[in-house]
Amino acid sequence: MKDDLPMTAAQQTPADIAEAKKYARETRRLTLLKLAANLIFLSFMAFAGGAWLDTYIEPLTTGNRWLHLAVFALVLMVLQTVLFAPLTFFTQYIHEHRYGLSNQTVGSWLWQQSKMQLLGGGFSLLCVFALYAALWYAPGFWWLVAGLVLLFASVVIGQIFPFLVPLFYKLEPISKKELVESFRRLAAGTGIKIEAVLSLGMSKDTKKANAMLTGLGASKRVMLGDTLLQEFPQDEIEVVFAHELGHSVHKHMLKSIIFSTVSILGGLFLCNLAIQAWYPLGGHTAFDAVSSLTLISFVLAVFGQLTGPVGLAISRHHERQADSFALETTNAPASFKRAFERLAKSNKADGDPPRWWVILFCSHPPIKERLAMAEVWSRSR
Repeated sequence: MKDDLPMTAAQQTPADIAEAKKYARETRRLTLLKLAANLIFLSFMAFAGGAWLDTYIEPLTTGNRWLHLAVFALVLMVLQTVLFAPLTFFTQYIHEHRYGLSNQTVGSWLWQQSKMQLLGGGFSLLCVFALYAALWYAPGFWWLVAGLVLLFASVVIGQIFPFLVPLFYKLEPISKKELVESFRRLAAGTGIKIEAVLSLGMSKDTKKANAMLTGLGASKRVMLGDTLLQEFPQDEIEVVFAHELGHSVHKHMLKSIIFSTVSILGGLFLCNLAIQAWYPLGGHTAFDAVSSLTLISFVLAVFGQLTGPVGLAISRHHERQADSFALETTNAPASFKRAFERLAKSNKADGDPPRWWVILFCSHPPIKERLAMAEVWSRSR
């Protein structure tokens, strides 16, 4: 019987499981609180606050509608950031430290947040400009133009992402040549070329382990968290790599882009109908008024929440395919199970969360399901 087998270092003890479940419960509460607060804020701005705020901003922009748009969007972003700062700090800093998952100081956390806000704010501002360029110059089919531009922007961001990583984490080639060679052996015959294998200096911020493959073409860069390299034996790291390789082999990035295209276009089309019908309710002077940005943000946020479970279901399907690929490629179900048990332990993951949470918020299957799948795969061989 499995219960009679000795526990390995990778497995969670009963105390670990209890703490992981407590951490997960609190994380769920914080997530739901932030979601509710965000929707309340956006609905207030869409149907009351946005038009009122604009009466103070418009006179300051000297009739230049692009300057008007930039100032309004920046004020809106700053207002949202400031209002949510206490909840963000509690969620990302206090909550993570309470469970021993973060290594950050207050200063390093603030510095990282500042960089993220600057990058995210700059990208968001460019998206707002693209959105309103379509609204003002192609009002009849602005949603189609804006959707295609935003899709192009997301692909560009995906391409330049590897060059942004060093702004947050130190990247350096790993010293374990035998590990690099094992990766290249696993990738042989897949059409994927391993361009570089890099250590990602995550340990300065977190105790969690992670890995990723970057690049949309056949050439990939492997980024392994130094936490993963330090805590996981080679056979388990190979399983994690094979899982990431499975995503590339199954072209999950391309499929995700296709789904995002449909989702973005559908959301903007419904947004077009909604803002043209609802803009008078919020006191906006026109559906393409600068203040209508608040209404657009609200409609897209609601649409995103309603359609989110579809995207998450697709993501979980992709993860299962990547798990199967990892098992087939490594033929090491025991290493697979230990790797995911160790990931659950290091990340304090709840192995069996409530089903509603999985459906509404989880992009990955629960650890319990992944281990069960590995067990079934092992018995079928």
